[in-house]
Amino acid sequence: MIFRKNSDSLLHSNVIFNAFITLIWLILSPALLNAQNAEHGRSIQTEFTCVSWNKPISSALYVRNGEEMVPLRIHNMQRSQSMEYSGLNPVVFHTKTKNDHGETIYKPIAEASIPIGIEKPLLFFVENEDQYQIIALEDSFAQYPNGSYRFYNFTEKDLLAKFGEQTINLKPKKTIFLEQPFNTSKEYPVAFVLRDPDGVKPLYTNKWRHSENFRYLIFVSESGSRDVSPIQFKVLADYPISN
Repeated sequence: MIFRKNSDSLLHSNVIFNAFITLIWLILSPALLNAQNAEHGRSIQTEFTCVSWNKPISSALYVRNGEEMVPLRIHNMQRSQSMEYSGLNPVVFHTKTKNDHGETIYKPIAEASIPIGIEKPLLFFVENEDQYQIIALEDSFAQYPNGSYRFYNFTEKDLLAKFGEQTINLKPKKTIFLEQPFNTSKEYPVAFVLRDPDGVKPLYTNKWRHSENFRYLIFVSESGSRDVSPIQFKVLADYPISN
């Protein structure tokens, strides 16, 4: 089901969304994709967070959990608060508005199917023209612990990266997982270069900060700029919160 929303189309949203879909299809096994379809419409229990690829979603979105409509604020540079959910799959997100009689109502705006096998989903909102598409990624600390790095390359570029003392090759529309590249908190140099038949071309240099208590989810995409680096980064860093 597709829910329409009133907003201007954002630059590169089609390109990013198509790259995201391609990447997820390459990562997920056919069995998991079939399981996702089989789970549609069934009761599930899960705990998820959300993030927006484009800009922060200006108004709170609401999810029905039992008899309660629970609000969520969805940002673009950090995960939302964690929500425990018990209900039907897919998870339906609503906006709060008023009807012609001035009564508060909740209008469906997007939905997210949670595949079987994902322990703790990160629901990724991608604005594609006038729609929200949502993709569920595994985001549990059991699989992606403190100190780890996940790189997703949404570009068509074959990238080499100097990452501290390591060199990694990040292929187009591929992902790399580094479980524990550093053994202590530190500042380290980062350099990305483009590898092509004519050699290598520098794209980006900087210094990043590593904290051993955090984990890092890093998306590499085209910047669309002629004045600065042709690639840009979205970095989501978080740490486990004790209950």
